[in-house]
Amino acid sequence: MSLDTGCVNAKRANPHLNLLERWADEGHITLERSGAFLAELKGYLRRRKAEAIAPHRPVWRLGVPGLSELGINTFLAGPDLGHEVAPVLFPTAAILTSNQAADVEHLRQHVITGADVFVTLNERDFIRRGKQDRLRRHGIWVLTPQGATQLLGELYGWDA
Repeated sequence: MSLDTGCVNAKRANPHLNLLERWADEGHITLERSGAFLAELKGYLRRRKAEAIAPHRPVWRLGVPGLSELGINTFLAGPDLGHEVAPVLFPTAAILTSNQAADVEHLRQHVITGADVFVTLNERDFIRRGKQDRLRRHGIWVLTPQGATQLLGELYGWDA
């Protein structure tokens, strides 16, 4: 599962993020962050907590020397959907702001690294106004922490 920047639960205040973290500690799920994740964060506690979240694994790109080296933890999972995701998230933006570009980058890395679910608290940019459904048509599952814990609880019978 990929976490959006807003899902840094530094003060453990969100019970659904606490549950996802517990399930990760128990080995049920893996929580990961994109390369754009740390660049967006502000605040010592949030950065410290975020650095403990595993980064997405490196991506192997055939014929593109220097981007990554083929190794045991390097792979190519999904297509680069950055150009298709941007108009879904920000349909009226002629030029993306830095925050908007970071949102696109989070999803781009989520897809190419093969993560299953993108977890966000940012419903405005990722879920509302039909965005969640349009992203799902691209194979991108976007859920809130509550939605993720509900889905996993129903699918696997895990307890809160």
